[in-house]
Amino acid sequence: MFYGWRGAAERESTATKWLTLLYVPIFPLARYRLTPATRFEREKFANSPKEVAAALVGYGSRTDTYRISAKLSLNLAEVLATYAKAYIALPILIAWPWLLLYSVRLLFGTHPEWEDKAWFIPAVVAFAAASLVNAVVVPMWAIQSARGYRGGQRGLEGARRNGR
Repeated sequence: MFYGWRGAAERESTATKWLTLLYVPIFPLARYRLTPATRFEREKFANSPKEVAAALVGYGSRTDTYRISAKLSLNLAEVLATYAKAYIALPILIAWPWLLLYSVRLLFGTHPEWEDKAWFIPAVVAFAAASLVNAVVVPMWAIQSARGYRGGQRGLEGARRNGR
């Protein structure tokens, strides 16, 4: 996979090709100047539950194409940034609801009397739902970023201008 994208989706970028295991970067192989040829504007996510399920399965099995214009030397700062994002930032982004809950419990302690309050069960359900959504959306966003997609309307407009 390519990680460490530098540049914009509508122009040439640089990215490092990595040996990965389940999308986790293990070892950098080479750095390239390239342009993604994937048509991101055709990818939709949340039109229906069926499309959401197909997108979830598809994110694990996509094949992207790139136009490579040059092979470059590895950039140590880019390699270290990729390791930091994969092994520090991404786990924190996935676990932030639980880290927040733990911090609140450290600050305010436990309050068993809250379990009798009307708001307690809806709050627990909302927290569980937010944690689940976060645990799915953050890795999907990271995989999209690894594919060279910059996200939002700006990324799609750039792709449309280039006929991708």
